[in-house]
Amino acid sequence: MTSALRQPQPDLISIAPFRGPFHRKRRNRLMRANERGAFRLAQAKASGEWGRLLAAVPGLADTDASLLTGRLQRLYAAYTSQVSEAMMAASLSACVTALQLVKATGAKRVADLGSGFSSVAFRALLADPAFQLWSVDDDAFWLARTGSFLSKRSLRQDGLMVWQDFASHGPETLDLIFHDLGDMVTRRNVLPLLWQKLAPGGVLVLDDMHKPVYRKAVQTFLATVRCDSFSLQQKTGDQWGRYDWAVIKLTV
Repeated sequence: MTSALRQPQPDLISIAPFRGPFHRKRRNRLMRANERGAFRLAQAKASGEWGRLLAAVPGLADTDASLLTGRLQRLYAAYTSQVSEAMMAASLSACVTALQLVKATGAKRVADLGSGFSSVAFRALLADPAFQLWSVDDDAFWLARTGSFLSKRSLRQDGLMVWQDFASHGPETLDLIFHDLGDMVTRRNVLPLLWQKLAPGGVLVLDDMHKPVYRKAVQTFLATVRCDSFSLQQKTGDQWGRYDWAVIKLTV
């Protein structure tokens, strides 16, 4: 998936020839115009990606993001004030979009890799025992903090696992995985195992796809498997520039 900004854009204005004080002013005006144009192109690209996802997952249009957001706002405020600052925690919009995908696809086996607010969101809104939930972390300290936060709010605490245990004897098949595990090298390295665990038709939600090196590594991996990928920038973009992707594992 290539960014719209990397493609030749005939709508953007050439500004190289302008020199001198008068021309510098004109150049600055044109640069601002180009920035606005580039922003509109990026918005159009993101909107198109969401439209593609709506076509691929028809039930997604029937989910109510505002309702889910409202149900999670107090928990998010508590988590980001007591456990982890907002710029480090998974964004509220990322968690809401992942939950929309759970509901739209009928996913029942859900794993959250990188325990944190995403674990809280899943356990708050997927309390029905019909949902099998796993929250996984490569840091036992953070996994314990997640467990403590869940316990204080009487939320589900089953399925909390350290990564090593999850990798060796965790669930064999998952319907949806929210991938926010550890550092970016770890995230890249565990992709093949996660893909192996993902059921055909399942969804892999990749957090922090604003990072170019990680995004390139993901693209390289996805080129080796049968999938369809979608930028969720329109729905999950936040004030720090973060956004997610959704990747659907195609059936053979």
